[in-house]
Amino acid sequence: MMKTKKLFLVAAGSGGHILPALVLGKAWQENNPDGKIIFFSSSRTLDQTLVTQTSIAQQSLFFRLGTLSMRTWWKLPILLAQLLYIFGASFWHALRLRPEKIICTGGLIGLPVCLAGRLAGILVEIYELNAVPGKAVKALMPVAHTIFTPFAQTSEHYALWGKSFATKCKLTSYPLRFGKKIKKLEPQIVFDQLNAQTSKEFSLNKKTILIVGGSQGSAFLNRCIQDLIARNSFPKNQIQIIHQAGSSNLSQYRTWYQEQKIAAYVFDFDPQIDRYYQVADLIICRAGAGTLFEIAHFGKKSIIIPLIASTTTHQKDNAFAIATEYPNLFTALDQQTLELDLTPLEQTVLARLNLHS
Repeated sequence: MMKTKKLFLVAAGSGGHILPALVLGKAWQENNPDGKIIFFSSSRTLDQTLVTQTSIAQQSLFFRLGTLSMRTWWKLPILLAQLLYIFGASFWHALRLRPEKIICTGGLIGLPVCLAGRLAGILVEIYELNAVPGKAVKALMPVAHTIFTPFAQTSEHYALWGKSFATKCKLTSYPLRFGKKIKKLEPQIVFDQLNAQTSKEFSLNKKTILIVGGSQGSAFLNRCIQDLIARNSFPKNQIQIIHQAGSSNLSQYRTWYQEQKIAAYVFDFDPQIDRYYQVADLIICRAGAGTLFEIAHFGKKSIIIPLIASTTTHQKDNAFAIATEYPNLFTALDQQTLELDLTPLEQTVLARLNLHS
């Protein structure tokens, strides 16, 4: 009797880690319809929701896992104990189930699971989907058999303790959640759907701006767009808005657009966001790697405003890298500059849409 093939998927901490893992798992499942997927993630609500909302994993293992931060150094012993426990559990599962390979797309949980798998003799594949590898991926470079990356210049950053691991890097396409074949839609069909949902007047006669903030970067973009549209010099009568505003205060933003007499669809999450990419004339977004490669896939003009974070510069790195690879599509603007003056954003929007104030 032929043994059932098994795959370990490992990701935690954000949708940017988990969603690509699910895409890769689905692709593996299509080639191995009788195979079994075991997903390793954290017990955070977001992680559990993202993992369980799909049906690709036959078994999901959720572990309590803190964050690595020197600001909370007194919690490090607890974090170490959690990592050791995950290592032991992963090693036991690897020996018992003998997966074909382990695929890790990011998150601290990758350290114990991938290390345990390597010690058990399992093939380890790492997907680093940002332009510059994070701390966990850097630590896993000696463990990984192969490191896949969608950024051409990323291999320059793969060195640890003076040793280069660039030879392990392989260029690959970003694992898009929409799949290879996306149904092309006529803009009027999408606008009719939006009009039915919102009782607004989306039309082909106006320029469509899509705003994608993501779960962490919505707040600044929301304020930024409001301040931009409220400017007397901005031609708001020539635009319509599709706005992923985050989960908080959706009704507030819907009311605000109504007061501004702008056709707008405001939402938190939509699995069919590809239809909005297709009708957008311009996209204003953060610099999560998934969002950037989705935009590049649809060939849309975009203004990137990288998220500022004290712990990482990966969004700035992503913005620089994608603007270098696709200079005709992407324009990167600095958040700190826009906090002082929105004129650069207004000028870029007008130029990209060929509008006049």
